[in-house]
Amino acid sequence: TLGDTVLREMTREVGCVARKSIVTKGNTILFLSDDGVYALDFIDQYNLRGTEEPLSKAIQPYIDRINKGLAASSVGIYFNNRYFLAVPLDSAVGADDATGNNAILVFNMKNKAWESVDTFGNNDFNINNLLKGQAEERNELYIVNNNGGVHLADANDVAQDNYSISTTGSELQAGIDYELKTRGYTFNDYGRKKFKKATVQMQSSDSNASDVDFLFATEDPDSENNFITDIATMLDTSIGLPGQLEADENADFSFRLGNPRGVYGVLTIKRKIVGSTAIGRPKVTSVAIESTKTSRQTITQY
Repeated sequence: TLGDTVLREMTREVGCVARKSIVTKGNTILFLSDDGVYALDFIDQYNLRGTEEPLSKAIQPYIDRINKGLAASSVGIYFNNRYFLAVPLDSAVGADDATGNNAILVFNMKNKAWESVDTFGNNDFNINNLLKGQAEERNELYIVNNNGGVHLADANDVAQDNYSISTTGSELQAGIDYELKTRGYTFNDYGRKKFKKATVQMQSSDSNASDVDFLFATEDPDSENNFITDIATMLDTSIGLPGQLEADENADFSFRLGNPRGVYGVLTIKRKIVGSTAIGRPKVTSVAIESTKTSRQTITQY
C-alpha cells in the first residue's frame, strides 16, 4: 500500500531525464540525464557516489543529437554484459526531426567502453521498449516497436536485417551498413610519425563469406579516410576472380598504409558492397599498426 512506501532523496549531483532509462547492475545505477549517461555507485545502503563526468563523454556528439522533446521516452536495459539505451537521435544537432527512439547506444560493461551505435533500415522503426525473454534454454533481447512488432535482436550474423513496421506482419529487408573505427594510434608520443603497415585478424561468420574495405586517416596533418585495400584484392589468385574470406574461416591480413604522416592514425574497417549487397559481416579479433617515429626504429602498437 502507499502507506508502506518511502520517498528518499539519493543524490542532487545529477538528475534523470527518462524514467525507463534507469538500469541497476550490482551496486551501480545507470541512467540518462540532461547531460548524457551517468553512473552512480552505492557506497552503503542509501549513499551514492556520482561520477564527475558523464559515462557518455566519449560519444558526446551522439548525446548532443538526442531530441530534447522526446528524450523522456528513452528506454534502457542490461543484457549480456551490456547497457542498451534506445534514444531519439536527430539527423543533426538541433534538427528536431526524430519521431521516436530510432537508435540504440551500446555500452560494454566488461570493456567499460561504448562499442556501437545501432540504427535501423527505416525511419518509421521507432522503439517503445526493450525486453528480456527466454527462448528455449537461453535468454534473448527483444525490441518492441511503435506498431506493436516484437523483434529478436542479434538473431543472426549476416549482412542483412529483417524487420517489420506493419501491423500485418509483412517483412522488409535492409542491408546493414556496418563500420568499425579503431582508436587513434599515437604510440604514446605526440610527435609526427609515418604510418607504415597494418595487420588485422578477422573471422567470417558461420554461414557467409566476407569482404571488407580497409581505410586509413591521420590527424595533424589531417588526411582523408583513404581507401587502402580490401580482402578481395589481398586474396586475388590472379585467375580473374576476386577472393573472399570463406565462411567460418579466420585469417591475418597485412597491408601497407602508404606512409601517411600525422600525430595519430585511425583504421576503418567498412562493409564491402558488390551490387547492392554487403559481402558478409566478419568478426574482428585484433588490429596492429606499425609506424616510424622521427629518428627512431619501427614500433608496433596493438
